[in-house]
Order: sequence, then C-alpha cells, then structure tokens
Amino acid sequence: MSPQEPGPAERHPAAERAYATGLASVVGGLLVVPLLLGPWAWYLGAGVLRDVEREPGRWTGTRRARAGAVLGAVATTVLGLVVLSLVGWAAVELVALRRDTGY
Repeated sequence: MSPQEPGPAERHPAAERAYATGLASVVGGLLVVPLLLGPWAWYLGAGVLRDVEREPGRWTGTRRARAGAVLGAVATTVLGLVVLSLVGWAAVELVALRRDTGY
C-alpha cells in the first residue's frame, strides 16, 4: 500500500454508542425512564449514518447505527404514546373532578 492510498475503513466511534443507547431505551422501557434515551439514540444513529454516507471510505458501522436509530425511533414512539396516555388520563380526571355530583 502506498502512502497515497487510504487505509481500511474503521467503525464510526458513535455507531456502538447509538446501538447501545437504542437497545437500553427499548429493553429498559418498562421502567419508563430509559425511554427518554430513545430520541438520543435516534439522533446518534442518524448522525452516524450521515457521516458514513458522506465518507464511505473512512467509516463503517452502518448496521449498528441503523439498529440504534430504529430502536431509538421505537422507544421515541412508545415514549410519545406514554405521554399522550398520561395527558389523556389527566384530562379525564380533571373533567371528573369538575363534574358536580350533587352531593
């Protein structure tokens, strides 16, 4: 290999982080708090995919990054449903509290 040729592509440093964060957000989703990691995993995975697309000879790690982004999107969706459920429950409770029962 001559000094002019680029070396082998290496895994993007954030690819593993995106995967681990996405996995933690989905697996730990029953505890609700790890669901907050979902948007971060989605963001990290998307950023890595952009970097790899821009410089394919320099970076690898698209599988881990894509998995992290997908798991992050799933966790973000679940987080959104949890928030909507809580808002709906609070609205129903407020209506029930304001209703005059006649007592």
